[in-house]
Amino acid sequence: MSALHASSPHGSAGALLLPALKGFVTASCLIVAGSMTATSLQFLPGLIGIAQHSVERSASSRVESGRLTPNPEPSNPAPETKSIHLTVPDASNWPAQKLNASVAGHKIAARQFSLMSKSAFLSQVPFELLSIISSGYLAYYYRRHITLSPHIWKSWAAVAGLITIVFPYTGIMMVPYDHKIARIAGFEEKLESYEDAPPDHDAEKTNTVEFLTKWNSLNGVRAVIMTLAGSLGLYTLLV
Repeated sequence: MSALHASSPHGSAGALLLPALKGFVTASCLIVAGSMTATSLQFLPGLIGIAQHSVERSASSRVESGRLTPNPEPSNPAPETKSIHLTVPDASNWPAQKLNASVAGHKIAARQFSLMSKSAFLSQVPFELLSIISSGYLAYYYRRHITLSPHIWKSWAAVAGLITIVFPYTGIMMVPYDHKIARIAGFEEKLESYEDAPPDHDAEKTNTVEFLTKWNSLNGVRAVIMTLAGSLGLYTLLV
């Protein structure tokens, strides 16, 4: 007899399988929701801070570079003045070095984000898929045995629906930002610029902050969806 039909609620198979599936779905949803919440509240703010600091350092470097611009030479410079003036190009390397350091800051944030995103995909998606299958089976089972509990199958169908919503939501709303940040990080090829224009590092830094911030907001919504799914599963365990 198959697991599907082994299925009096008082049978040994049902007594073991159903609670296991309920616990798995509930735990998976809450763990994934917790991971997403930690990402939005702890990990992403740090990366956004690094990228924002890169923007601020870049602006500061431009101001400092302007202050270090040598004054026009007098009409009759003394030999001593010329010898002092020759040291200015060496001093001007200092803000340039700071600018190079600031350029690396936003790229570090983008690379850390891309690595995190790939790791999250590999660790979360399998649990989400298994949770959809498990909650779908629970909804099907209780729908066939509606006399056990007239409404519990609707709860598990809602859990399956909530988890399923995460996939199109992620693909449509969040994945485009993943690709944009990956291009900044250098993990994907950048789109060709018009007329072979040189890269605009200032715009790239600002975009990094914007993309990370928007992705973080969207991830917060996704965490709420998974929390609702887990809470609904937990409710069905308690009633």
